[in-house]
Amino acid sequence: GQLPQPRTNGLALSQELATALNLKIGDMLVRTENETGYANIASPLELVGILSGNVRLGIVSYEYLDSHERYRDLARYGVLVIARPGREAAVDNFLRQTIRSSRTETATYQLLKEELTRSLAVLYRIGIPLVLLVTAAITLVVGAINRLAFMRRLPEFGTLYAVGRSKGWLARRLTLETAGLALAGCALGILLAWGMMAFLNAAVYAPRGFAYNPFQVTALLYVMPIPLAVIGFTLFTAVHALGRMDAV
Repeated sequence: GQLPQPRTNGLALSQELATALNLKIGDMLVRTENETGYANIASPLELVGILSGNVRLGIVSYEYLDSHERYRDLARYGVLVIARPGREAAVDNFLRQTIRSSRTETATYQLLKEELTRSLAVLYRIGIPLVLLVTAAITLVVGAINRLAFMRRLPEFGTLYAVGRSKGWLARRLTLETAGLALAGCALGILLAWGMMAFLNAAVYAPRGFAYNPFQVTALLYVMPIPLAVIGFTLFTAVHALGRMDAV
């Protein structure tokens, strides 16, 4: 394709956006075809070019928007500022402290990083208590189940204790059994979740231009407390129960 020519209704989209909208060169964008997605398409635009590269971008003629009576009030105009090498901090400070106002919106790399940091902080404040609550609930349920299972196995443990096995050995054995099941279940759950996300990415999102990485290691920080808490709780209950056990 080609870039839009001045004063024409040509439009250039990045490959990712064109794929997501299922458009090819020569297609027309008309509001009547998609009232929600094309809400700002006041007058038909023709896709004349597709941009390669990892970017989400749309380009249309400034002269066309500025002279079109239906687009003039909808168009938002801006200036792209590129700092010289070594002047990034000074330009960032100038844009944020001098240019930015109630009538002027600025977006700098440092500003976006700070907004992302604040968003992550909010996510952690919500996510961490939720993870702790779920961990506590699951730990109590599993602990109760382990307690019942332990009571049913008292004859087995009593026999082992009577033939010379120490209470510490019995506690370690019970804990290792629980650890194997908990870690295996956790690993299986993570692999199934990653597999499902990879399938959705390959079958649904990637073909529409919204590919993502399904293997997010950060998610492990939210799921690992559950098996660790279950193992720790099992060790505590085993030591407590075995401490009062009599071989008879």
